[in-house]
Amino acid sequence: MPDSKMPNSKMPDSEMPNTEMPNSQIQDQSIGSRFTASSSTYDRHANIQDQVAVRLMELIDSGPDVDRILELGCGTGRLTQKICERFSAADITAVDLSEAMIGQAKIRFDAGINVDWVASDICDYVTDQMFPLIVSSSSLHWVTPIDRAFEVIDQSIEPGGQIVLAIMLRDTLGELHDARLRVAPHKPPQSRLPMMDDVLNAGHRLGWETLHQSQSVFTVQYASARDLLVAIHQQGLTGGSVSRSHLPLTRGEIASLIKDYDSRYQNDSGKVIASYQVGFLRCRKVE
Repeated sequence: MPDSKMPNSKMPDSEMPNTEMPNSQIQDQSIGSRFTASSSTYDRHANIQDQVAVRLMELIDSGPDVDRILELGCGTGRLTQKICERFSAADITAVDLSEAMIGQAKIRFDAGINVDWVASDICDYVTDQMFPLIVSSSSLHWVTPIDRAFEVIDQSIEPGGQIVLAIMLRDTLGELHDARLRVAPHKPPQSRLPMMDDVLNAGHRLGWETLHQSQSVFTVQYASARDLLVAIHQQGLTGGSVSRSHLPLTRGEIASLIKDYDSRYQNDSGKVIASYQVGFLRCRKVE
């Protein structure tokens, strides 16, 4: 993710989309600021997130006792909408860091839909209510260490309850990560997304029973690397330490990154590709 302004682009200074996460903070507040700023443009580029949500829904076991559902990191409500359609009688609590993203989510729903919208950092969320089903899609990778998010889930899931998660993994946007290191090897990102083992181990430490685990790679095409960077920016993926090394990329380095990406990752149709590695997990809290 470039940390300086792209030539002739709409991306602001000091932002470069990449896949990294801050080392010390749980959810950097500037992550929420970027998602808030991009709330009206997020859905333009969220096809991958929608595909991931569809796959996650396939993993959910629709038991008769699912009358309350907690969704962490609801964003603009893509998964929330699918949950409401399938569990029309359930009470749903949807949590997100950004009030503006929740505002966009509400647009999807009729007034009578029973969703309790909560604007909160995932790791600050506290409830006295226990849920038989907790879900999260394309969100928990923002929490570091991911154990903190899992602890919130563990405190909110009832014994025997079902936990179904989709989490972006280490090789997400790997092409962009590698291009950045080729162009500016002296400016590595501060950290990386979790690996599947990190996710599994976090659940094991809490004593969860793993019912399903899998990984999938989703690929999206863009007209150019510049279009990729603008799309990532408009999804709000450029907030805080997530998008920065210890030094910002210069304009020249950003231009070199675009040239490198266009030359290395162009397919036969003349478009560039970007890959998203997603881990899927279904667990049960042991009674």
